Amino acid sequence: MEKSIESTMRLWHLSQRNVPRGLDVIEDAIIRAKDEAAARVIASNTSLDEGPEVWMDEELSTCNRLIYSGDPDVILQSGPGF
Repeated sequence: MEKSIESTMRLWHLSQRNVPRGLDVIEDAIIRAKDEAAARVIASNTSLDEGPEVWMDEELSTCNRLIYSGDPDVILQSGPGF
């Protein structure tokens, strides 16, 4: 029996701990990947001025798995006002 995409892939929320201001940086990302390590690599490969090392280092960024269950809610809000 073939596995569904939902059983092999997860959604991950990656966020910088200390966002540098005045640069072309990614502050947060929602990544689809099989595990945290893969999510960090994808984020690292798509980095901007913050540099790829930010997404690979647990001291510089967080990576949390988003769960599918729960009440309807906002998944991500991002920008200067947040």
